[in-house]
Amino acid sequence: MRYPANLRRLMIRLAPTLLFKMLLSALLLGALVYSLLGGIQQHVSQDWFNSQFQARDQALAVDANSRFHRSLQAFASLAELLAAQPQLQARLGMALDGAGVLQSWRPAWLTQTVLSESFPPLGVALLLDPAGRVLEGYRQDGTVADKALLDWSRGGFQWHPRQQGVALLDHQPLAYASHPVSGAGGRLLGILVLASPINTEYFSATRIADASKLQLALLVMPEGKVVASSAPGLLHPGRARMEGLDALGRYPLDVGSGTDGLQLAVYRPTESKTALLASLQATDRQQRLLTLILSLLLVAAFTLWVSRRIQRLNNRVDDFAQRMGMTPPRVRAGDELRNLERRFQRFSEEVLAETTALEYQALHDTLTGLPNRMLLQDRLEHAIAQSLREQNNMAFLLMDLDRFKEINDTLGHHIGDRLLQETARRIGDLLRKSDTFARLGGDEFAVLLPATQAKHAKTVCRKIVEAVEKPFTIDKLCLRVGVSIGVAMCPESGEDATTLLQRADVAMYNAKRGGLGFTFYKPEQDEHSISRLGLVGELKDAVEKNQLELCYQPMVDMRNGRITSAEALVRWNHPTLGQIAPDEFIPLAEQSGVIRDLTMWVFHNALTQWSRWHQDGIELHLSLNMSVRVLQDKELPVKVQRLIEHHGINPEWLTLEVTESAIMSDPVTARRVMRRLADMGLKLSIDDFGTGYSSLAYLKQLPVDTVKIDKSFVTHMDQNENDAVIVRATIDLAHNLGLKVVAEGVESEDVWDLLEMLGCDIGQGFLIRRPIGAGELARWIASQRWKSERWALHRLAQVPA
Repeated sequence: MRYPANLRRLMIRLAPTLLFKMLLSALLLGALVYSLLGGIQQHVSQDWFNSQFQARDQALAVDANSRFHRSLQAFASLAELLAAQPQLQARLGMALDGAGVLQSWRPAWLTQTVLSESFPPLGVALLLDPAGRVLEGYRQDGTVADKALLDWSRGGFQWHPRQQGVALLDHQPLAYASHPVSGAGGRLLGILVLASPINTEYFSATRIADASKLQLALLVMPEGKVVASSAPGLLHPGRARMEGLDALGRYPLDVGSGTDGLQLAVYRPTESKTALLASLQATDRQQRLLTLILSLLLVAAFTLWVSRRIQRLNNRVDDFAQRMGMTPPRVRAGDELRNLERRFQRFSEEVLAETTALEYQALHDTLTGLPNRMLLQDRLEHAIAQSLREQNNMAFLLMDLDRFKEINDTLGHHIGDRLLQETARRIGDLLRKSDTFARLGGDEFAVLLPATQAKHAKTVCRKIVEAVEKPFTIDKLCLRVGVSIGVAMCPESGEDATTLLQRADVAMYNAKRGGLGFTFYKPEQDEHSISRLGLVGELKDAVEKNQLELCYQPMVDMRNGRITSAEALVRWNHPTLGQIAPDEFIPLAEQSGVIRDLTMWVFHNALTQWSRWHQDGIELHLSLNMSVRVLQDKELPVKVQRLIEHHGINPEWLTLEVTESAIMSDPVTARRVMRRLADMGLKLSIDDFGTGYSSLAYLKQLPVDTVKIDKSFVTHMDQNENDAVIVRATIDLAHNLGLKVVAEGVESEDVWDLLEMLGCDIGQGFLIRRPIGAGELARWIASQRWKSERWALHRLAQVPA
């Protein structure tokens, strides 16, 4: 009982599979085709069989008629052969009484040798005289009566020496042939007549019926009565009705005498044709059944192959989905093609969603979700076309955040990204839905204001500047940034996207350089922009050709009023542009990579000047500045060591000033390089302290000796209480950490007094001295004129001589 249950479970399991469905479909379709083709083929094969069989039977009937006539010809040849026998000629030479004696024994002149070679069976042999009278005869049996033979030869039949054919005597057809018997000199001795009854034995002996597989009969027309037959059981002599036979053809006999109305009829048994047709149809059915079975096997093999290929494709699709991070759909065991369809349907949805997401990512900024440069370019081109078509103005705003790089480098990209997101939110809240707000990259944004006049563009710019300048609170840090905006109007400033972008960038740079917040593009701004781009190449040439110069600004010890050190400051007096401020070419040097060569030039020339001062008896500590790119150079300590050794300088007389942002951009590298410099004996100072976002706790880990407070907090500390508080806190914290404090930007006596009261160590600024050349500084110090300055009078008076 288990086998049927197991078989049933197997069928249930295989039922939904592709193999089972294909086999079942092929089986049903094969059965239907088998049935339809069976009926069609039966009719077609029957018609074909009838046509082919009829043609074949007609050919066989014609062949049977030819064979019958060839048998008569063979009988004539036998007569000719016997007529040439010497025994026959000798017999005719004897005197015969002419009584026409017919005897049943074989005469001597009818030799056995000749008879054995005869083709038709010999029934009658007659010897006639030249006049046609029977002299002697031989009769094998009593098929034909003697009287009929004698009557036939005497008067009922006109003999000729040579003739052959069929004669009907006493309702018995005879095949006969005659031949003359000649003696010496060609004299006619007599006539030999041979005859044979045409009956079943004749047809059998001549094998006419056997060769054609047909039945033959001699019919007497017009009644169609049978007088001789190859099959008496089917063709009964004396009857005219043919039962169970199909007539294939009737051929009138046109040879011999007395053959009028005698025909040779050819028949085939109906049963043989029916049996042959049935056998042919059975063979066709067997072939169709075998074809069906083979087709099913081929379909099964092909389906199994396809099923495995589809399953393999399913597995590959699943592997691909896993590599792409997609989850393939859950499918149950069943039709592999259906499962593949579900997978492709699922993956098409995934790919569509992924394509949509990729299209969005390709056109939007991933950090802020704003349109990116590509989408902005497309919208800008459409807006320009619409503006020109409708003759409306359009404003394009390009903006860049101020001091963002310091925040990003100091506090890390996480804080910088949060700041960019918050900035994008603030600016986006100020714009219309028809405006386009995009992020171009970094801290650079753009705003597209369609159908906008210059007045409205100014209003938008003011709102953006006010919104960005408000403090940002991120991770409990209060951060401030600014923004510089360049505005280009269409069509006044340009009529294509590239021109508007370039001219908005020119305007933005002028706004940043002048601290204006925003400016509109003006044609005269291009000259400065183009010259600015050319400064990069010229700056490199200026460094290589030693076309720069150094100025020095002295620094005073606020406890005793003595000049203790000087800061080396590079200046560039351009041959055509005149004096270029460091704030303009130093950023260009950092961006282009020239800053490293520029720094080494400053170090070399400053150390050379220090050596000259030392030889002249002027002992000053020297302060040199380093940018972020220089501090990140791991080979910097080696380069500085070589310069010190070359100039023979005690490293303790040198102080390297590093900005907060330079240290915090890469704290690990900065700490490593600074420790190597400190191990060489150099002094290290943090320049522009307070503008960055580092902590004193972190700076404590660095080999720093001095902290220089940025002039933005010092210059107006006598007027701004917040600046005074910051300066006081910085001095107290630095002293607690064992660091000296330098205040730069001392420009008034009130500021000097406040710094002195707060305990600042060193002062630097215009109150003391503006940056001057090396020779002028040396002469100023050597002349002792500095002692007469107001800041030095009361301090020097307190110092004992």
